Amino acid sequence: MALSSCRADFPNIKKIVLIACDSDFVPVIKMLKEKGIEIILFSYYERKRDTEFSRSHHLIDACSECIQLKKEDFNSCSLKK
Repeated sequence: MALSSCRADFPNIKKIVLIACDSDFVPVIKMLKEKGIEIILFSYYERKRDTEFSRSHHLIDACSECIQLKKEDFNSCSLKK
């Protein structure tokens, strides 16, 4: 299922939780918001410019709400061999 067709596939959907850090999602987020769907973004980013995880605010601004993930959120997720 494509994110852009979720309203057609699931007509009662009101919110989408998106875990991403890629501004390529901005156009589809804007389209979904125009159709009345709230987009809640979970993303990891650093506020310092020119770092590996610095982000433009286009993705953050496009969403209804943004929850910043922290490095600690990933500590318990490491894969064990």
